[in-house]
Amino acid sequence: MGNRVAPAFAQVVYQAIITANAAGGADQLSLAFGSGGLIAFTIDTAGSAGTPGTYTSVAVSGGTGTGALVTVIVGAGGTVTSITITTAGTGYKASDTGFSVASGSIGSTTGFTFHLTPGPLALPSSQGQTYWVRLAVGGFTTALNSGIRYKIGDGSPATGTTYSILPAASEEYIEVNPGQKVAIVSNNANTPLVTITELT
Repeated sequence: MGNRVAPAFAQVVYQAIITANAAGGADQLSLAFGSGGLIAFTIDTAGSAGTPGTYTSVAVSGGTGTGALVTVIVGAGGTVTSITITTAGTGYKASDTGFSVASGSIGSTTGFTFHLTPGPLALPSSQGQTYWVRLAVGGFTTALNSGIRYKIGDGSPATGTTYSILPAASEEYIEVNPGQKVAIVSNNANTPLVTITELT
């Protein structure tokens, strides 16, 4: 497992009751971690008074990464109808906020706001970075075989014989390589509370 000394900075990226159990599989939790490239944005406010047109290679400000470019379409009514990421950039995190584009880059549209669509980021293996993830298991409603099963890999279910067990009221620091996911499932019929923290 390697050195278990936790890095100085951390952010909770997931906390929930795990209801999928070891007999299931379809609804097991599978998460990707680490910084990477952007995949999609969701429009919050479409803005107004813009010059209709398609604006390409628009630079994105905000977040912890760099290099993201988008194509923005301003419709006949002067509002933004779509924003599409054309260059993913690098170094972004799933928790990033405060994204924006310059009004002058999208036909002087004002009041346009958007946010990162929830979900995993693009994690190219070429990043060559390893991330620490802290798994912590809290309470549970049924004491039968309490805890979780977890597996690091391609996101396939933590079933069969290739998984690790983390008991209730315990924690574990694990290493996740670029492109890998952490699959989690309740160890049996219990419903544990799991907190997942990404360490940077």
